Amino acid sequence: MSWNDLKSFYMRAIILWTLPVLIFLFTITGITNKFIYSRVAPTVFAIILPTLYLCIIDSIAIRAGTWHINEKTSLELFVWSGLPIEEAIFFLVTNTMVVLGCSAFDLAFSIIHTFNQTDDFSFASLCYALLQDNDEQVVEDLVECVRVLRQGSSSFYTSSFFFKETIRRDLVVLYAFCRYTDDVTDNVDIQVSVRSARIEKLAEFVMANFLPRANLRMLRFLSHKVPREPLIELLEGYAWDLNLDTAHERRIRFEEDLVEYARHVASSVAELCVYVVDPAPQPAVLCSAREMGVVLQLTNVARDILTDAVKARTYVPEAWFGTGERDALLKAGRLTPERLEHDTTIRALKPEQHALRLLTMADTMHKRSAAAIAELPEESQIGIRIATDGYYAIGKRLAEICKLGQYPMRARLPTHQKVFLSLRHLYTMRNSEILLLGGCILRLILLFYGHWQDSLGTQVKYTDIDYRVFTDAARFMQAGGSPYDRATYRYTPLLAWLLIPNQYFASWGKVLFAGGDILAGWLMILLLRARHQRIEWSAAWLLNPMVAVISTRGNCEGLLGALAIALLYAIEKDQITLAGLVLGTAVHFKIYPIIYAPSIVLALNGAEDPQFSWTLASITGFFNRQRLVVAIVSFSAFSVLSALMFHFYGMEFVQHTFLYHISRSDHRHNFSPYHLFLYFKSSAGPEAQGSTIAALLAFLPQMLLSMVILPLFLARKSLTTCFFAQTFAFVAFNKVVTSQYFMWYLVFLPLYLPTSPLLSFSGLAALILWIAGQGLWLYYAYGFEILGNNTFNQMWIATLLFFAVNMYILGKVVNI
Repeated sequence: MSWNDLKSFYMRAIILWTLPVLIFLFTITGITNKFIYSRVAPTVFAIILPTLYLCIIDSIAIRAGTWHINEKTSLELFVWSGLPIEEAIFFLVTNTMVVLGCSAFDLAFSIIHTFNQTDDFSFASLCYALLQDNDEQVVEDLVECVRVLRQGSSSFYTSSFFFKETIRRDLVVLYAFCRYTDDVTDNVDIQVSVRSARIEKLAEFVMANFLPRANLRMLRFLSHKVPREPLIELLEGYAWDLNLDTAHERRIRFEEDLVEYARHVASSVAELCVYVVDPAPQPAVLCSAREMGVVLQLTNVARDILTDAVKARTYVPEAWFGTGERDALLKAGRLTPERLEHDTTIRALKPEQHALRLLTMADTMHKRSAAAIAELPEESQIGIRIATDGYYAIGKRLAEICKLGQYPMRARLPTHQKVFLSLRHLYTMRNSEILLLGGCILRLILLFYGHWQDSLGTQVKYTDIDYRVFTDAARFMQAGGSPYDRATYRYTPLLAWLLIPNQYFASWGKVLFAGGDILAGWLMILLLRARHQRIEWSAAWLLNPMVAVISTRGNCEGLLGALAIALLYAIEKDQITLAGLVLGTAVHFKIYPIIYAPSIVLALNGAEDPQFSWTLASITGFFNRQRLVVAIVSFSAFSVLSALMFHFYGMEFVQHTFLYHISRSDHRHNFSPYHLFLYFKSSAGPEAQGSTIAALLAFLPQMLLSMVILPLFLARKSLTTCFFAQTFAFVAFNKVVTSQYFMWYLVFLPLYLPTSPLLSFSGLAALILWIAGQGLWLYYAYGFEILGNNTFNQMWIATLLFFAVNMYILGKVVNI
């Protein structure tokens, strides 16, 4: 009897399919690590809730006749009407596998990151991590660090949830270290000599286990992520604490002494936090962070005047006290610690005035330092702002009380204010979100405007004629024909395939092309942030009206722009295989990105001797692993895509997608110096147009400059500058130059401008000339094409002037 004849076939298939996986997952999450034992309730809830949902939906569908289970392979037992037991068990075991699998992955990743000091993993390493024995004491210590943070600072504990997991762990450990050392210093029940010995022992530990500043980028864990100098500075600050009243040089006499003390005990911690969230911080950011540390320490001193007095110390500068007032404060603190807030002696000393003076100092510094938070990695900014503003808000609350002539024992921020502060920062748009949203809104407005203009029925349409070509090609493809059945379609069939939804939503392609703009802008922001440059430079693309108009009119240059920036992003992130895939896809999509290949090859020089010579060693060294990978992968991606298209559309695809562009001669709307030549050539008859000698000659200076000279000169200096210069030269020397071609190099402009020589008066002059050159040609072209005037000579002179302006700009870019 076959399996299909058995009533239990479906049930047995489910059991045989799921049982090995369930046993494996339960072993590694339950038996070996006891992970789910400590999380029984959330685990069961995560399994049962989706299972019930699926069972209800399934039973509704079965009762409605949408589908049914074959009775020959079913036990015909039902959990309830319409729900076969096989279906219920299938949903249960499937959700169990999903939950246990996710739990196992999270646990394995945490183990690898904690114990193996790496973020790199494979399936085998994940499994091994779950099966190996790990030091449970490390986990208990981390739990204790979290407890210390929760009890020691509710503000910092709340803000810690807004950091990603690995950064949160490091910050929690850092806080626990600072809390412990501070408690050692403040414990008046232990002799000063004992406390000093403990601080010295900690300093020895830091010197032995923490590295200097060098090589920080390549290291992961806290002992390697932060340099030892701030930690030593912090411990020196605690030593200052211990000798506050015994050592003459450690007394806080004036404001300058207090600020110096704050730099030791707070600026050092702020610097350590910056290193945790940003492995390669800018010096200016570190300076601002150190100043923010002083701000928070001054706030702390202002808040703890009475608390410190109980410990027989004060950090208020001695010069601020009148005769005998400092001693009276310390004496009152020792005598009446429980009723200190309402003590008449304390009231007479007016601690609120000292607090207001300290908070005024903090205000001045806060205005200077808070802006630098925007220079930190954006994913950490919310947590940093909640932490610093939460603590600073305590100072503002204290100031309000002090202005009423009162001073509390310890000012606190009400819970509702903490929640409001957290929500405000959580839902306040960051600069990158503003830029991306602004770009989306701009394109949305233009899409609606274009639809309105097209609906007027006037001669001048907003939608580009190319978009109608794309749409027609997609319609032919959807009907089973070739996109090349549409005359003038000169693109890869992939583009027509992407635009098939145009048949149902006419603006789909425009939305897709505008989305390419936004994707390119997002990648620009990531690159600018990684380079520690201002992300506002991306506005030159995202908020550029010319860029937005071209994509929303229906030109596909936005997709090419996204591919170009993705290529640069992949190379800078050392994702060479991805770079090869993007390059191969881009060249297939539109052939001009092939000019980037020489630059990429030269930029990926590895450990190669920069002084190349024709020796066997130099030649062998030239073909390093990265170069071979990008060459093989890009060629493979291009070949596979092209072979597939050739399989479906034959020589039509090759002719229209690649060969056509060699002899292309668009004679209208053309800024190229070849414009007049192409115009007369087009009117000379088919015989003249069939000759490709002039077209081939036109390629020589273009290819020589963009594929040989510029890569040799710029690729190893700056790949961004090289890409920009190559594309600029390629477009300037091209036989056909239309406005959408400008997008090919404008996409690199936001990444090039931060270090560009064009950011000067000469650059502004170049921009004005560039716009004026286009305007001049368009003026005479309008006279010829619309008014019918004979402006051939003027148009030709305008193209030569525009070409000269482009050469001037190119000279500026390459620093000639």
